[in-house]
Order: sequence, then structure tokens, then C-alpha cells
Amino acid sequence: MKKSDLYHIDLMMRAKSNLEGIPPDCLKCEEYDTILAMITDYIDKNCNHHIVRDSIDINCDESRTIYYCEHCSKTFDKM
Repeated sequence: MKKSDLYHIDLMMRAKSNLEGIPPDCLKCEEYDTILAMITDYIDKNCNHHIVRDSIDINCDESRTIYYCEHCSKTFDKM
């Protein structure tokens, strides 16, 4: 993946994060949902996913294996 592509994915990830951080009572129209869906679609179509396998602690005795893209943080089911 080219450096410029990663830059664009990063910009879209920040925009998505900002929109997701808006409290629901501040959303006055469904345009936010449309914009968020468009950003998500852009990321899905343009990210050259590099899937990473990782482990997270559930509690002191249990952990879970997770899979996610190191570029856009999208999570995936078992690989």
C-alpha cells in the first residue's frame, strides 16, 4: 500500500472517529448517518487490509484471539 493511500485512509479514519464521537442528542438530521456510511464504504473499498492476529485479555485467566486490519482497525472473524 502506497504511503499516500495510507494517508487518505488515516484521514478517513479520523473523520469517522469524529462523527462517531458526536453525542446522539446533537445529531439533528440523518445526514450524519449518510456521511458516516459513505466514509465507512470508502475505507472498506480503498484499504488494502493487512490483517493482524492479536490476543486480548478477557479477565485474569482468559484471553481471546482477535483479527484486525493494522491500517483501518476493521475487525474480522476467524481467519
